[in-house]
Formats: sequence, structure tokens, C-alpha cells
Amino acid sequence: MKPKSNDLSRKSPKICRDYQHISHDPLTHRHQLLKRILDRVQKNCEVEGKEFRDEFDIFLRGWFDVIPNKSKKDLVSREKKKSEMSFSFLDSVDRQSVEIFFSWAFFDKQWYRLETWESDEIAVMFKMLENYGITFQREKDMTSRDCTFIPRCMTLEKSNSIHRPLAFYFFFGWIRMLGYLILLMFGYRRYTIQCESGNHMTYWFRDSRDISKHQNDETILFQHGISPGGLANYIPFIVYCLNQMNRCVFIPETHSITCSLSFHALDEEEMVDAVQKALRRHKKLKNGLYIVSHSFGTFQSTWILKAKEIRPLIRKVVLIDPVSILLSFPDVLSNFLYSDRNKKDQMNWIQRLNIEVVRLLASSELFIEDYLRRKFAWFNSELWLEDIPCDTYIFLAEDDVILNACKIQKELDRHLVGSARKNIFYTVWNNIRHAEVLFKPRLLNEVKQALETSTERRKRD
Repeated sequence: MKPKSNDLSRKSPKICRDYQHISHDPLTHRHQLLKRILDRVQKNCEVEGKEFRDEFDIFLRGWFDVIPNKSKKDLVSREKKKSEMSFSFLDSVDRQSVEIFFSWAFFDKQWYRLETWESDEIAVMFKMLENYGITFQREKDMTSRDCTFIPRCMTLEKSNSIHRPLAFYFFFGWIRMLGYLILLMFGYRRYTIQCESGNHMTYWFRDSRDISKHQNDETILFQHGISPGGLANYIPFIVYCLNQMNRCVFIPETHSITCSLSFHALDEEEMVDAVQKALRRHKKLKNGLYIVSHSFGTFQSTWILKAKEIRPLIRKVVLIDPVSILLSFPDVLSNFLYSDRNKKDQMNWIQRLNIEVVRLLASSELFIEDYLRRKFAWFNSELWLEDIPCDTYIFLAEDDVILNACKIQKELDRHLVGSARKNIFYTVWNNIRHAEVLFKPRLLNEVKQALETSTERRKRD
């Protein structure tokens, strides 16, 4: 199955959807996404009193693997290896390496496959960086370097999966079936939506027990995260939080991130279209929506928030371990798919252990990797706080080894100070790890309260 996952011909081109409102032809305005990122880095520098060049240096180097050249490896001591990252990355990396990264990050293509207008867009991006005093030399004009810089072009790379025996999938298949039985016991029913591409989406639906609320109250749409065993791991969350609301609950199921033998992952268009069809089937497309999502599900919630037909219905958003916030920064993809290779020497043993657990249980599994590397569009999946149209509750785990909770907290504070909209409330859970909320009643109670009320900002330092 691994050769199939490494077949790049299975990839379909993705269209950037963040800026369709700019003109009738959004494809020619891809540089606006980089402008948005640069503006955010600039604002953060102004708030924290830092130099833009230094912060952009840290931002860009996180998207590259820094490898000592073979001729220098034997000469570099262990102490020097630890300090290698202290050099100026912007002065050391060549223009072609950055162009290769931009080709992936903004077009999901190899640099030599770019069309003329795409190359023109990248030229505009380099001009924008020149306005900030950042230029890159051609490789032929540079002196010999101690390191080679390899851009992390996630969706264009080969799978890095680890072999699992068939018994592994049988085990989690039984766990998944056990979860299905429990959902049936609590009144959920399983449905299927067929997509035009031939793929299908399965989902679970439970109507409100109060008949008078069927047509009036909001429907809860819950998007789950990467989970070996599927929805079985979310049973405490579903029963304790979602069922207690006595509202209609709608739970799409993403098989490719549950350790299932499935290459048939839905892309952004298919997922949004299937959700709309499912809501229409149950006559909920005119009702309001509560969007609730965990971890990877926050990517899918981002797609839903951009859907023109669904967006006006959204009344509240609850995000738990939101990996989609600050996705343009390298933390999430580096920590999850690359196990943060550049920073392992700086981690303590607990952080390393957590990273290894994530790698062994999730990030190195073939079908999860296939979804992320072949179906995922980086530029369509970041959730920008200013784009959320309603009350939003965000829950962060302080010891999360996948996302950078401290950086997201700073971004939330900056947004709340500089924005006229004060309808974003957040909580930081101390000494809690990624997904630990699913099994702690105290934390589940806080999420439940966020679903029930929208009165005051709750913040934990």
C-alpha cells in the first residue's frame, strides 16, 4: 500500500480560497496570503518590541530542515551542533530554496511545474519581502556553507509511515465497532452521503428529545480529531457534553484519521458539500449551528466556516486543542509530521516521550499520513481569528506537544486588544496534554459550560 501512497499522480490541484472576494479571479492574488502572514508577524513585533527581521528569520527557518554538509560533519563538535541554529538563516539560505518552499506553500506544486502567473505571484512575494529589507542571494553567488537547507514540502514528499501488522487494524476496528454500539445505545443513527467523486461520508445523527426544539434550536456539528479507534475515544465527550445539551447532534466521521484501511479521504470541497447535503436531509440547513471541533477537526471546521451556505447559520464556535490557529507558523506540521527534528536536543525527556507517543500512535500511520500529504491544503486550512463570525470559545492545553499553546495565547491576547470584536473567550489548562480533555470530567464540564452559555470570558493563566 505504501507505493500507492507515494504516487503523486493521485494528488489533485487545490485552489486557494481565502481571497475570492478580492476580484473575479482570486488565483492571481495568491500573494495576499503572504501579505496577511507578514502583517501578523509585524503586529506581533510591535506588541513585543522585537525586530521584524529576527522574527521572520525564526518563522522561515522552522519550515526547513538544516543539515550539516558531509564535508563539515566530522569537524563539527557536539557543542557546535547545539548552537548551529544561532546563525542568521535569512543570510544563509539561497533564493531557490525559498522559491521551492513558496511553490509548495502557496500552490502545492514543485517549482518547475509552476505556470507563468504562478511564477509572477512568487516574484511579487519576493518584492514584498524586499520592502521589509529581506533579500536572498542566488546559490551560485554564495560562498560555501556549512549547512544545507531543505524545505519541508509536506504534500510533495514521500510517506514516512511505519509498518503495522494487520492485527493492529483489526484491534482498532473492534474498538471502533464498540464505539458504534455505544452510540446506538444513546440514540444515534448512522447515515451515508454519496459524493459526486464516488467517495462517501458517513455520519452519526441524533435528534433532540424535545420535539418542540426540532425546528427552532441550533444543531451541534462536531468534528473529531485524529483518533486510533475513531469515535470510541470521544464517547465520554459526546455523552457528557453533547448529549446533555438536548439538541440535535450531527457527527461526521473521517475514517482516514481513525487507523482504518482507507485511502478514500474527502478533500475540502467534498467534505463541505457532504455536510450541506446531510443537514439538508434532516431539514437542519435553516437552523442555527454550533460548531464544535477537536484537534484535526478544527481544520474541517475552518472549511465549514468558509462555506457560503453554512456560514450565515453559525451561532457559536467551540475549539479544543485548535491546531488550525497559526497554522502558517511551522509548529504544528513540524511537531506532528517531522517530530520536531530541529529542536529535539532542546526538549526534556517528558516532551520527547510525548512526541514519540504521538508519532507511534498517529503521525507515522500510513492512512493518516496519506490524508495529510495527499489531500490536505495548507493554505486553505488556517483559521484566522478575524474571520470567525460569532462567539468563539477556545481551549488550550499548556503541555501540548503538537501546537504551541503559548504562541496561540499571545495571538489571542493581541487580537482581543487590537480588535473591536471582543467575542473570543479562551481557557488555558495548566499541566494538561493534547487530547487529555477527552478523559477528564473537570475539563469536560468547562467545555459543557461554554456550550450552554456565552456570558463572560473565562481565562486560566
